[in-house]
Amino acid sequence: MANYYNKYLKYKTKYLELKSNNMEHNNIDMIGGGKNNKFILVDGTSSAGKSTICKYFSKINFLCFQIDNYFNDKRIKFDNIFKKIKNKYGETDKIYDYEPVKYMINDAVKTNKNILFDHFSQKEIINYMNTKKYNNLYIIIVFTNLNDLARNLEIRRKNGDRRSVFAFEQFSERYIKCKNNDLQKIEVINRKKFKNLLLKYFKYGFKSEEKLIKFSNDIFSNMNIMDDNDHFIKLRNEYKYDYLLITTNKTKTDIFNELNKIIL
Repeated sequence: MANYYNKYLKYKTKYLELKSNNMEHNNIDMIGGGKNNKFILVDGTSSAGKSTICKYFSKINFLCFQIDNYFNDKRIKFDNIFKKIKNKYGETDKIYDYEPVKYMINDAVKTNKNILFDHFSQKEIINYMNTKKYNNLYIIIVFTNLNDLARNLEIRRKNGDRRSVFAFEQFSERYIKCKNNDLQKIEVINRKKFKNLLLKYFKYGFKSEEKLIKFSNDIFSNMNIMDDNDHFIKLRNEYKYDYLLITTNKTKTDIFNELNKIIL
């Protein structure tokens, strides 16, 4: 499912913030190695709970680097980069996706500490770390179901966050319908129940109920679901991970204890 317009709005907003932001980035001056450090990527949709996990790891001798802090990094000279842009499809996305990742990883390596990356897209981090021959990246994918995503998004809205339903598009790009006997199945989802979630919390993001229903249908169509029956989903094959953290029906304590077992 194409979400070019949403990506355009996101990149445009980040670019304007970059132009207008007068706050200097707090550069890291520490010098060190990096190839022997422990690197963990917490990968999941927006509002999946990555920031909460990041805060927890910061208490157990990890430094947390969040990609959101790098979109406005004044060291990234987007004006100069665009002067040299190649006339190829996808070049704009490539610039906005990769440049912040480069600075984030380089800053992390300089610290010579154990690192946790908080990012919603793993491809750029994996590719850049491979070019630097850092092969010790441990990937945790955080699965947060649609009900919990809706709850988290609503909490963020009440705190002034305007990201709205974009997380559901990310969800549909990560997961896909699978058979009931698939060993990789995660959880059951239902299109009608999802539509009711949208009606309960997110009507403000649509011009009409017709638009809302179309959005719901598109989200599920992208996961190969065309009806209102229950269906299992699994992670798409292109996603890499060392551990799949399923947060359904788990408290923060449950999640932190589970992470302790695999990391410490």
